[in-house]
Amino acid sequence: MALLLAVFQKMRMVREKNQLMLDQTRIESKLKRIADNITRTQKRYTSIIEQIRQQATAMQNNASMMFRGMCFGDGMSGGNIFDAASWLTSSNTNLISRMRGAYSGDNFDELWAAHQNGSLNTNGVEGKYTAADATQFYKVLSDAQTVNSMISQEQNWKYQYAVQDYKNEVSIWQQAQVEAIEAEQDEAVGQLTYEQTMLELDKTRNDERLQMIEQQQQTYNQLASNEIKNSAPTFGLG
Repeated sequence: MALLLAVFQKMRMVREKNQLMLDQTRIESKLKRIADNITRTQKRYTSIIEQIRQQATAMQNNASMMFRGMCFGDGMSGGNIFDAASWLTSSNTNLISRMRGAYSGDNFDELWAAHQNGSLNTNGVEGKYTAADATQFYKVLSDAQTVNSMISQEQNWKYQYAVQDYKNEVSIWQQAQVEAIEAEQDEAVGQLTYEQTMLELDKTRNDERLQMIEQQQQTYNQLASNEIKNSAPTFGLG
């Protein structure tokens, strides 16, 4: 009777062991898939964050060019662009406009042409312009240049401020985008990690049960061996 019970228990444990080993194989397969999914998910979000970083860098690098071509509009220039060079080039449009408004005579264009070709000096031009004409012309030229310089400095300050402010806004945008992506990544990876943890717990429990079955099998093997030995006929030789 004890032998039959030992054999029965041994067979039951063999079936349980086989089922546990099958379960372990399935769990290991799932764990590998989850590990691969975690890796792919992390790579995907890392790529997204890198794209955001590159976009922000490009936006910041293009800030100078973008604002260089932007009109600030100072009320006098009609929206000329920012830098000092632009106020003193482009055929001196702003300079001439200011001088024309300040010059009281009617020969401004002739004096300007003489100034441009180098024939005008502080003594005027003999037979054409007096020293007084030249003095007034150079006075309005100096005043206009001073105004141009002041406006250029102001426009340059506006430009520098606008560029830096824009770069700061891009940095804030980048940080917000990255934080949102990281939160999404944490949620996605967290779900996979939770499933991974549950499977690892199942695997650990199965491993512990398999070890217990191994020990119990050894016990029942010994019991069966003893029963067989004790029940065997001795023919009077024992």
